[in-house]
Amino acid sequence: MNPCVIHLGYELQARVNAFNVSTSVIGFTWGNSSRDDDLVTSYRVELKEYRTGKLIANVSVGTNRSFYVNSCFIPGNRYVFTIISTVVLSDPSETILVRADKYCIVGKYDLYQALRFFFFAFFKIKFYSHGIL
Repeated sequence: MNPCVIHLGYELQARVNAFNVSTSVIGFTWGNSSRDDDLVTSYRVELKEYRTGKLIANVSVGTNRSFYVNSCFIPGNRYVFTIISTVVLSDPSETILVRADKYCIVGKYDLYQALRFFFFAFFKIKFYSHGIL
């Protein structure tokens, strides 16, 4: 029997507990309600660029409840982090896939910090070379 995918706010859907989004990493931790913990047999996570649909990661993480992707993420871009839980209700023939999507935007603050650091370092070097500092 083929498993079905449930897309809406279903009770078995993984719930994101915390996330880390920057220009160098996107990561999430998640959990289920305590009464559903024994039903989830594994998780698969996907990370896609929202606008283009470009797949950045598609990984089975077993029963781990965290996943991080280190890369160069573009400030202002929107990404979709998807957690797909494999849930066995009572026997393997009753296996369902429960999908949870989390949208995130890489903040421009990181770019601001990088530019601020660059300009500070540049002007400090320039001032030192002219004997100002």
